[in-house]
Amino acid sequence: MVLLAGVGLTACSGEQPTPSAPVSVATAGAKADVDPASGTVTLPWDRFMMTPKEWDDVVSGLNVALIECVEAAGIASGERPKRVIPDNDSFYGYGVWLMRDAQRYGYVRPESPEKLDALSRAADNAVTQAELDQRARCAQTSDDVLALRADRLNTTGPWVAELDAARDAIRKTSAWQQVVADWGACLTGNGAKPDLGAFAASGVDWEAVERYEVREADVKLAILDVACKDKTDFVQRLGDLDASAQAPIISAYRADLQKSRSDLEAVHARAIAVLRRAGL
Repeated sequence: MVLLAGVGLTACSGEQPTPSAPVSVATAGAKADVDPASGTVTLPWDRFMMTPKEWDDVVSGLNVALIECVEAAGIASGERPKRVIPDNDSFYGYGVWLMRDAQRYGYVRPESPEKLDALSRAADNAVTQAELDQRARCAQTSDDVLALRADRLNTTGPWVAELDAARDAIRKTSAWQQVVADWGACLTGNGAKPDLGAFAASGVDWEAVERYEVREADVKLAILDVACKDKTDFVQRLGDLDASAQAPIISAYRADLQKSRSDLEAVHARAIAVLRRAGL
């Protein structure tokens, strides 16, 4: 891994992206909860969805329920009941933004060695065709499996399309474009250029990033990128704009969203019960 020191920034200057015609979006002055310690950015809608930890519990519970159902049918499973290895659940919606990640990994999204090892061995699972066939039957007959299947979770509603539209619209406003322009000017003033589509410095070797290859040149770009995001309060300002765009929609559908959240909590409770039954 490459570890570089932080960089000193010159004053933000240089050519800025040209804003398009302003767009009006209903907002409510909400704030995003930006937590660098955990690497998370929480928006209003997120509070009605499952957390990454809850999703891990549900996926783990589903896997255990499938194994139990297979073995109840007299078929030895090629897998053992276990919890899934958590993913890196840091927020990347506005690009790389944590200096600790930029200094070590550049633009590579870090995963734990355990996770990478599990991914590399995923194709080695000794699951027989008989087990696969039984799993398909279990997916239609087991109460626990049916309750925990992701496609059975009803988290959709008219608010989804409205939130998506608000997300697109807020990105066309002068307020959003000003934040991006400030960050882009900082990069330009320090000898780099912004890659607006990726919220990154221009020139990253994305093929190397896809290979989980940390290149020194990319690390240098990531450090400058994050330094400019810190200097311009990039993540908090964009997060606040996204939160403000979501807030009126959340308010309009609050009762429905609270019911949806209650349903998710019931699914999570069932997953925990399955895991506890298996001693996990």
